[in-house]
Amino acid sequence: MKKVKVNVADCNEGQMLASDIFDETGRLIVVKNTAINDYIKNRLLEMGIKSIYVFYNTGNHSNPVEFKESYEDDVNLVKEIINELSSGKGLNYENVKLLSDNIYESVKTNYEIIDCLNEVKRVDEYTYYHSLNVSLYSMLIGRWLELSEESIKDLIQAGILHDVGKCRISKEILNKKDALLPDEFEKIKMHPVYGYVMAKTIPNLNDDIPQAILTHHEREDGSGYPFGLKGDELNLYSKIIAISDVYDALTSERAYKSRQTPFDSLRTIQNIGYGYFDTKILMTFLSNISSYYIGSKVLMNTGDSGYVAYVDPLRVYYPIVCIKSDYYDLSKEKSLKIDRML
Repeated sequence: MKKVKVNVADCNEGQMLASDIFDETGRLIVVKNTAINDYIKNRLLEMGIKSIYVFYNTGNHSNPVEFKESYEDDVNLVKEIINELSSGKGLNYENVKLLSDNIYESVKTNYEIIDCLNEVKRVDEYTYYHSLNVSLYSMLIGRWLELSEESIKDLIQAGILHDVGKCRISKEILNKKDALLPDEFEKIKMHPVYGYVMAKTIPNLNDDIPQAILTHHEREDGSGYPFGLKGDELNLYSKIIAISDVYDALTSERAYKSRQTPFDSLRTIQNIGYGYFDTKILMTFLSNISSYYIGSKVLMNTGDSGYVAYVDPLRVYYPIVCIKSDYYDLSKEKSLKIDRML
């Protein structure tokens, strides 16, 4: 995959941006890895932006599925998986297999990790899939932060294992539909400790991984658990997983709550996030993840279907939606709302 400079007017729909685009004031308007469509193309031209960098695929795979070989080359596959997670569809088996193979590739020589994940699956299917999802989101954040390949592999492992301690919690508590009683919540709050103890027994595991498992429910302001740690007391992996964990939980269906749309979830995270999550990591996540929903089909509260044409990186929960060839800015059309992803 090469990066080439092209005229905006000559861009084809679906070409992937190879670098961020800023306006004349330095404001980020479109992030790297966004797929170009007519709306974005016309907006860039209106702003006087005449050329951009795009990825040029030197191979023949128009449908990128070689996820194991290069995350960057296969961003379309990641988008498809994320959209499926958000819409509640059953995940495409081939995509799930490619994703799982990629995740397992980084831990295939460490059978203890696989055993831990399998134990979680036996106890609670949601926790199993949630663990895979969190490892995916954490991997993406690691790439957006330009971490080293070694650190990203550590993040994948920490994401897979972050909730492994829940296999020591009863199914009745994990899947309870009603509000947890105080003593039940105290038991839930022990799962990072259980996970830490389990991870410490795994040979050759980077010390930062058990620490991330132990502290992924801690918060920047000290309001988390199990110890009330904050700020510099938390390692980078736990700060990344904290955001991935909350985002996947918000966009997932549970016995006791309905899923939120990605945009409602992004609003929730932004509203609670400052002082709660690491600001740099939060802003990196919000500005990048939103572009992954461009092109996604949506059902509006009016009953009309459409698709997401554009998402402003600085206003991530107000996308531009195309309905019957007309574009609607949801920050201005207050009566319009995305009901669910299709």
